[in-house]
Amino acid sequence: MDKKKGDKMTSGNCLYVHVDVTSEPSVKAAILKTKQKFGSEIRSLVNCAGIAVASKLISRSGKPHSLQTFQHVINVNLLGTFNTTRLVCQHD
Repeated sequence: MDKKKGDKMTSGNCLYVHVDVTSEPSVKAAILKTKQKFGSEIRSLVNCAGIAVASKLISRSGKPHSLQTFQHVINVNLLGTFNTTRLVCQHD
């Protein structure tokens, strides 16, 4: 979601914070904003950031799937989940 749409959703019991789940400083900043709005205790976390790249392992021309692209998917989908969970649990 882009920032403009997210900002429109921020009101009352809703908060939009753009976060790079692979970045510790970005996740920590989101945790701080959440605590500032809703209080010091976070009781739940929904890890729903994820990306997918539609690409074959080997293209028709014989070119292999990009390792850099695959690493980015793993970083967001796997390490991002780990990163957000560990940082939210750290802040009690």
